[in-house]
Amino acid sequence: MFCTKCGNNIPDGVMFCTYCGNAVKAPVYKEAVQQGAQQQGFNQQGAQQQGFNQRGPQQGFSQQAGSQMGQQPKPLTAEQKKLFKTVGIICAVVIVLSLAVLLFFNLFWTPTVNLNKYVSITSEGYDSIGSASAKFMLEDFTRDYGNKIKFKGASMPDNASSYSCPAEYMFSNYISGSLNNSSNLSNGETITFEWNVDETSIADSFKVKLKYENIDYAVSGLKKADTFDIFSKVNVTFEGSSPNGTVSITNENDDYPVSYWSFVADKDSGLSNGDKITVSVDGDDAMIQECLNETGMIPDSLSKEYEVSGLDSNITKLEQIPDDIMQKMKKQVEDKLESTAASDWEKGIDISKMTYAGAYLLTAKEGVDSEYNNRVILVYAVDVSADTEIDDTNYTGKFGYYYYGEFSNLVLLDDGTVSLDLNNIETPRETVELNTHVESWWSEVVYNFDGYSDLDTLFNKTVVAFKDQYEYESSVDDSIAPQKASGEASSKKVSSGGEIFPDSSSRLLSESEVSRLSKADVQTAINEIYARNGYKFKDKSILAYFEEYDWYDPDTTSQDVAKSRFNSTENANVLLLSEYK
Repeated sequence: MFCTKCGNNIPDGVMFCTYCGNAVKAPVYKEAVQQGAQQQGFNQQGAQQQGFNQRGPQQGFSQQAGSQMGQQPKPLTAEQKKLFKTVGIICAVVIVLSLAVLLFFNLFWTPTVNLNKYVSITSEGYDSIGSASAKFMLEDFTRDYGNKIKFKGASMPDNASSYSCPAEYMFSNYISGSLNNSSNLSNGETITFEWNVDETSIADSFKVKLKYENIDYAVSGLKKADTFDIFSKVNVTFEGSSPNGTVSITNENDDYPVSYWSFVADKDSGLSNGDKITVSVDGDDAMIQECLNETGMIPDSLSKEYEVSGLDSNITKLEQIPDDIMQKMKKQVEDKLESTAASDWEKGIDISKMTYAGAYLLTAKEGVDSEYNNRVILVYAVDVSADTEIDDTNYTGKFGYYYYGEFSNLVLLDDGTVSLDLNNIETPRETVELNTHVESWWSEVVYNFDGYSDLDTLFNKTVVAFKDQYEYESSVDDSIAPQKASGEASSKKVSSGGEIFPDSSSRLLSESEVSRLSKADVQTAINEIYARNGYKFKDKSILAYFEEYDWYDPDTTSQDVAKSRFNSTENANVLLLSEYK
């Protein structure tokens, strides 16, 4: 019969619907009651149908017994009626409880399903190139739980009608799984079936509890095939410099179809000595099967691990730079600065001292596309002296600043030597000012030098500015510093006056005019000739005397050099003056 509320087909005689719990009132008819009474032998005809007739003696009963059976039953006593009533009440209670239990299970009972029971894993093929597959036995699953797994609530999903039962709908939409490895398998290898179950959606839509766990499967039953070492004729070489080395793979196998196979590395760039890479056949199982068909053999392995070696290495630590290379780098920086001073600096401004303070090493960060793999910056404290003329003023002073020379892409070779281009040197692109505080006719005089006034500025410009691209190491001693600036200006030398014989370079002196001089004036007259020819006197008092004149421009400390510049008139006058010393 059918439930009058939900319409589901339910067993005859139940008092509550096994689907929705609605109370069911079964129809009762008079004919059915009479028929039931006849079937229970409550009349003569019923008794005959049960074998209780005049042939009773043939069935083991006497005629007397038969006649007694046909007599009117005795009325029930009070005690019997009470007993029957009690039994009836007990039966009714049992029936009600049974229906209640049945209703409870239909409303609240949740089946528990062990999904692992319905997974079948098989393997086939040849050892080392075998394959495996996993199958969910949906037919068995729906057979066992097609009527046990229910949707929650009165409504069903819109597309549920296209499935045979809620169990099939649940599996098709919310349950899946796969093997973590299904190809190139060997006997004894363990693979795992991994479940992918949408537990949240299942809990929201179904009355069911699921049990499952990943399934380990030991591969077995794969056929054996003859093998060969495919990598015996695969040439793997490494090129470039660490940590940016590359790998080159050449297939030198001659036999078809292996001669046409290609090979790939799991990492083919950014390599350093000591790295491990894996080289593998670039293909699928069909290629291996073709090899088996053509040669009767298969490779004993489809991949091989190699250790990277033979690469040159980019310098990553200052200690890797040999002393002789460091000395060459220092000399290059010092020569560069001295060359700049000689060609670009004003006359009278000179380098008095260069002191090496240390180095910064910048190493390119991994994964950063940088023009330089490394940069080595040698830092110097430079002292400058000034003794120069500015219009009508003399300036003397001292000054100090920081200078550097930068080299890049230093490579450590296998033999321990370092390769670099010493001519590829970078120097400061910014300048530091030396303000003499001397007013010229056009402006206050300032001299510019390539470098930085302090070490912090140099560090920020050369290291901090590139922190996103490079790691750095420093050996710079910040206690090594250039001298502090100091200086003074004085009036320019007079152009003439105070000379004994201003024209002694152009006319011959007479004995009469020389004889009238004191010995001191005679010596001064001789010194005048030497001074005009660039001699720088060692006697400070004499030097100071001639430095008052703008014509005095000393450029040699050698008397012989100065004397070699005398003209014939000057030579004759010096001989004459020397006679009166």
